[in-house]
This record gives sequence, C-alpha cells and structure tokens, in this order.
Amino acid sequence: MPYCGTATKWSKIGLVTQYIGLALFLSGFGTIGWMATLTVQNTKDIIVGLFRMIDCSTGSCSTQDISTDYENSARDSTLGLMCVVIVAAVPTTVIYSIYVATEAARYRCMILTIMCFTFFAALFILIGVAVYATSVPTDFYASYSVGLVTIASFLFICAGCMLIPDIKNIYNIHHSIALGT
Repeated sequence: MPYCGTATKWSKIGLVTQYIGLALFLSGFGTIGWMATLTVQNTKDIIVGLFRMIDCSTGSCSTQDISTDYENSARDSTLGLMCVVIVAAVPTTVIYSIYVATEAARYRCMILTIMCFTFFAALFILIGVAVYATSVPTDFYASYSVGLVTIASFLFICAGCMLIPDIKNIYNIHHSIALGT
C-alpha cells in the first residue's frame, strides 16, 4: 500500500473501516426506518424514524412529522445519544485521517485519543439502540436503520482495535530513536 507513506497496513485498513462505519451511521441516523409495523390485512403500515414517519395505512403513503404517539422519552434519549455520536465520530474520523496521512501526527497520545473516541462512539450507539429497542411498541419491530447504526458501531470498534499494533510500533520507534539506534 504505497498510499499514506509509512502508516501501517492495520491503520490504513482501520481508516477505511472508520469511513465505512461513519457512512453507515449517518445513513442509519438520517433514514426513516427505525421501527415499522405491517398488519396482515394491511390496515396499519407505518415506518417511524427519529425525525419523520411514513404512514401508508390509508392506501396512499404520506411522509409527515412524527405523531405524538411515537414521540417519547426513549426516542428523545436515542436522538440525544446519536447526536453525541455525530459530535464524536466526525472529528475522530478527521483525526484518524490525519494520523494515517501525516508522519508527524503519529504519536501514542494520538492513537489513544482515536481509540477512546471510536470506542466511546460505539458504546453510545449501542446504548441508544438498546434504549430505542426497549421502547418499541409491541406491534412494531426494529427496522433497517437500527441495523445500520449497529453495524456502524461494530465497525467503529474494529477501526479502534486496528490501531493496537501501532501502539507497540510507536513505542519501538520512539525507543530506538531515544537510544540512538
């Protein structure tokens, strides 16, 4: 991999994983499919997201703001947690890119910062999904957006774990420079 200079293969793969995770998270966060229901007689066909919902129960589908039936504290908590994840994941992805692309940015504290924030983002995604899943009404089921953000959390964890070999490499490089070898 000639790109990004002397960065390790693991950090380059981790950066790609981080970008894919961020794309999946943003897709899941912004789409309407957080929970859905469809009855056998098609009398109730509703898809609810964090911001909007689609109601096809009347025969024609209409996108509208979330009705008060689906606005609850669990949805608000999940929305808040997902906003915190955006605040953590976007700058972390930028910092990760700088770490991989720039030789001067490869320090142990940079690795630990990236790892902590990726794990922090993944944890908050999983907490948000758990809070949302426990509040889904009995006639609804979790839909594809929940799956997207859950996959994104596992990709964030993988991206953070892929920097573990760099911690040892950074230590060896700085140790050999200090010894003059």
